Amino acid sequence: MTNHRLIALPLIMVVALFATWSGYWYLTLNGVRKPTNSALEGRIAGWQLTCGTRDWGGYPFRIRFTCHNATLVHVTGQELRLTRLDALAQAYNLDHVIAIMTGPAVLRPETGAKEETYRHDPATASIRFQDGLLHQVSVLATNVTGKAMGGEPFRLERINLHARFDTAEDKVLLAAELGKLSLANRPSGSVLLDAAVLNGELAPRPRQLPDRWKEGLRLLAQEQVELSIAQLVLKWPDLSVTADGQARMSPDGFLTGRFKTRTDNLKSTIARLESAAVISGKDAKTASTVLGLFGGRGEISVGLRIEKGDIYWGPVKLGRHPPLF
Repeated sequence: MTNHRLIALPLIMVVALFATWSGYWYLTLNGVRKPTNSALEGRIAGWQLTCGTRDWGGYPFRIRFTCHNATLVHVTGQELRLTRLDALAQAYNLDHVIAIMTGPAVLRPETGAKEETYRHDPATASIRFQDGLLHQVSVLATNVTGKAMGGEPFRLERINLHARFDTAEDKVLLAAELGKLSLANRPSGSVLLDAAVLNGELAPRPRQLPDRWKEGLRLLAQEQVELSIAQLVLKWPDLSVTADGQARMSPDGFLTGRFKTRTDNLKSTIARLESAAVISGKDAKTASTVLGLFGGRGEISVGLRIEKGDIYWGPVKLGRHPPLF
């Protein structure tokens, strides 16, 4: 009899552990489901999510929320539709949420505007919280295809965005990476960009997250938030450009800043600025002559300055940007 009890003891312990964990999982699920369903009735940062159908699951180790035929509508009239949106977290760590966005994504920039369809591999977002506050966000999308603002079909190999909110040092760390960007209808010279990398920070950390992005930019200007770029790299098959520096916005929406740029092919850099209609043919010749005095036609370092919206690359004025808000 004693031997039978000893044999049954491990089984009893497993059943008790299973029952305890199941109870914990269902309590955790209910603790997440109720506030989430309530939050979906309102707006978060100006966005409201509606679902054709909602599913909850993930047992035994995860909490999973699935929104089929998801529609995100912003107070400004922007609308984004996805085939499916999943949010997952480990039942024992709800501070780390993984979101999976299944396309195609249908975007309407504003009320009454034409919709554009973007196809992509399932995109992922990693969202971390710390002490109840947003701490870190990373988004990755690959093989993105659609139409650019000019109407030409494009393909973006990869886009990876990252932001970390550092409350101790009162700043936001930023990083971005782009893969090859090309136009589908241009077999010859269709590559607009081979790769791009950005590392920088915003300081001090913005205190609010307004519903409208222009309100957010105005807030950055009011709080005198500075953008510091530690590394910006742009690469083409025949050219590489790097930059670093700082900029901030004035209360009227114009940028002011100083950057140091470096190019390994001055001739190709000027040719690309001219082909993009950033500078005229006359200015291209002037830039080639003047800047060539400093570094020849190969590698050269040139200062880029922005003075209340006016943009200068060395002695050449590239143009003036419109107010950002």
